[in-house]
Amino acid sequence: MNSYNENLHSSVVSSLNEQELELQKVKSEQDASMFSLYYAQGDRITTAEKVEIINKKYAFEQKVHEQAISDSDLSTNVLASSENVKAYTAKSVSNTAVAAANVQIAANAILKLTSDAGSIFSIVSAADFGTEIYTQSKNAYDLMNITAYTAEMTSQHSMEASQLIAEVSSNTLADKATSTDAAVKNLLSVTSAQFDATTQELSSENEKLATSNTNEKKAEGALEDISVARNATFQAYQLNNSELNLALNVVVPMSVGDATNYTVSFFPYTSPFTKDENGNIIANDSAPASGYPVQDYYIMLVKDSKSDTFSVNNAEEIVDKGNRRRFYQVSPKTSILPSTTAENHTIIDFSTFEAPIKQKIYTSQLVDTDGDAMNLGDNYVVVVFAVLENSYKKIINTFDDYMTAPSRRFTLENRLNRVSANNIKAIGGDTQKVITVSDNTTTGDLTVDEEEVIAVEKIKFQVLENPNYEVEYHGLFLPDNTNLIKGLLTVEGLVDLEKETKTIEDIADEYDPQIEAKSEEINSLNSEISGLETQVNENNQIINDPSTSATKKKKAETQNEKLNTSITAKKAEVTKLEAELASLEATKEAKIENATNQDHIKPGFFFNLTTAEQIPAGSYTPIDRSDPDTPQTVFNYLINELTVDLQKWNDIDWATVDKGVLVEDLKNIIEDLENLELEKFIDDVIKLLEQTISIVLKEAIKDFSNFINDLKLLHSGYQLYTMEFEIKPETTDNFGNRLIDQNNYVPAIVTVSNNTATINKQFINALSDFQNTATFTYVDPNANATY
Repeated sequence: MNSYNENLHSSVVSSLNEQELELQKVKSEQDASMFSLYYAQGDRITTAEKVEIINKKYAFEQKVHEQAISDSDLSTNVLASSENVKAYTAKSVSNTAVAAANVQIAANAILKLTSDAGSIFSIVSAADFGTEIYTQSKNAYDLMNITAYTAEMTSQHSMEASQLIAEVSSNTLADKATSTDAAVKNLLSVTSAQFDATTQELSSENEKLATSNTNEKKAEGALEDISVARNATFQAYQLNNSELNLALNVVVPMSVGDATNYTVSFFPYTSPFTKDENGNIIANDSAPASGYPVQDYYIMLVKDSKSDTFSVNNAEEIVDKGNRRRFYQVSPKTSILPSTTAENHTIIDFSTFEAPIKQKIYTSQLVDTDGDAMNLGDNYVVVVFAVLENSYKKIINTFDDYMTAPSRRFTLENRLNRVSANNIKAIGGDTQKVITVSDNTTTGDLTVDEEEVIAVEKIKFQVLENPNYEVEYHGLFLPDNTNLIKGLLTVEGLVDLEKETKTIEDIADEYDPQIEAKSEEINSLNSEISGLETQVNENNQIINDPSTSATKKKKAETQNEKLNTSITAKKAEVTKLEAELASLEATKEAKIENATNQDHIKPGFFFNLTTAEQIPAGSYTPIDRSDPDTPQTVFNYLINELTVDLQKWNDIDWATVDKGVLVEDLKNIIEDLENLELEKFIDDVIKLLEQTISIVLKEAIKDFSNFINDLKLLHSGYQLYTMEFEIKPETTDNFGNRLIDQNNYVPAIVTVSNNTATINKQFINALSDFQNTATFTYVDPNANATY
């Protein structure tokens, strides 16, 4: 290779290598920013959940505090009343005792007088029986007896009254009122202290929430900035690679169970010269139809660690030795080439060719340039070595062949299967009564209600997986509460950021010129109207001037009629244009709003496989793989998948489809189901789908992607596993917070390789389709009330 070509190749390699290193650096910074945002959002969500709990606690304690104040006021009044009762009761006891003693003295005097009256009556009875004196004495004696009896009864009642009033326990009542008042005052002190502490805690958490919001937005900005930088770096690499390196690219398969191949694409090497139909060299002003000036392309797989030192000389040596397993040959179609190709050899007809060249290469076909088989999990690059035609080399007077710079490094890995959304189910347990305590906004009282809910006890899921893989599953619960999680940057939001900006720019480019033109037209008409109105005013002055002749007045009036007609027409035009302008502005605003207003995507915060893999133990539930399911369970699983896919296929008018060809296939499938013949069932279903699609619509195959992929996996040896994990009181969400009673959560499953580091690097972990997974409301079995 001459010095010019060496320097050029070195510059291209160096430039692309520097950009790839910069791309890796920016990618690392993006990952770091991603984790920073994830934890910032976690802190914000955790704080918001605390504020939610404290708000409920605050509302309840506020009512308790108000009740304690009311009770304290009542106890104060009761204490004062009991003290009054004690004082008045003591006075009553004393007064009643004195009264009883006085009554007793009076009674004794009356009894003595009665005794004396009895003696007198005895004497009168003996001396003057039957006389008037006797009669009067007897009447006096009878009255004295009645009086004595009444005095004795009065004395008895006064003594009983003294006894009863003495039995009144006003002292005990006062003591109990005193102790009760002290207890109520102590309760008020405790509730006041607790309420003050909760108030302070709520204020503190609100401050923390404001701080966490600020930090989260800073983290969002940092991630958005670094993502823009990464996109710019990637675009720069793509541009340089396209212009300087034939747009060489390697694409690895994204489907599960397909880590056996990769696709190399590149544009043909072109020349400023080409050949005409007679074989003469002419200026090249279009893409060649013969592959000129390249005789053959050789695709080579190079270890990433050796990509810096792999040179054209190494490539020439490999080709010269003819070791076909170390390169894949791509040749233009010519008359001297055979119609059939050897192993690792493809012939392209450039007369019908559409760039770029794409070649699918299986790992069994091509080893690396050292002769080693491709290892899963290791980094590789691809180079394309182009052997130029000798005639072209003579024209340019350089006999060097061409080799591209290395492609971007790539790795071939086994993809673990992710759990689909429709295969994750929340399983409920017993019906549980939940007491809800709410504030009656009308009366201000607490209202206690009771409702029955089904408490979710476990999560059940099914997944197809290779039985030879050592796999573990991590069960996660992602908080999904729109009132707590809103306005946060999501993965989709980050991806849509540039699309959104571009859309807004396109909308502005479409509507701004129209709005500006309408505005200028309106301004121009308003200026004309203003000028016409000035002329009308001038004519009015002429008309109203007494010194103006009749002829001039008539002329001015005629002009005003024409001017007013013109003004009316122009004002109508302005009104029409203003309506059109308002419509344009409203349409523009509506389109911008539609472009910027994204629907809520579960769970509403930044979460993807990269962040899910870094969730620490304790924030997920580890789940070991179960035994494979029975054929009957597999059949039920496939039927469920088919049902889900069929729901998407609503646009086909089946009445217009000739189903006669499909009847026999359907009979075979039913027979397979009855006989539980899984292998035959899979083959017959694939056959039915192929025929159905060929009859109905080829594009409809995408509607059955899940079902067809599952059939392929089963056919290749994958097995179905059904697993479940319990939701316990100590279970946490992905941020490590205990699940909150009556809050919504999205179950997610992370599939991870559970082996040595050497083996783990051969696998790409998987995250379930959490965005389309149904949410569930968590019911805490230990909670008896929600405030």
